[in-house]
Amino acid sequence: MQDIFVDGINNIYVTGNLVRIELANLEPQMKTEDGQPVYNVKQRVVMPLDAFVSAFTLQNNIMQQLIQAGVVNFTPAQQPVLADSQPQ
Repeated sequence: MQDIFVDGINNIYVTGNLVRIELANLEPQMKTEDGQPVYNVKQRVVMPLDAFVSAFTLQNNIMQQLIQAGVVNFTPAQQPVLADSQPQ
């Protein structure tokens, strides 16, 4: 098995029955004109729609466990945030 490190998901496209997930890495030496970090697409995962739904369900279950454990703070009006990154 090969491990792949990415800094995040750049985009997700659905075409017919296939889902394409673009995986991106932060390019720290590069910035946009307004000083924002630049992400460079490095890999793409392509899977059938039913596999994407299964993956989403699995990730959602893990997210619920992280919220219950206090590792991630979440309210419906905001995106989840790691508990130790909250402003004091």
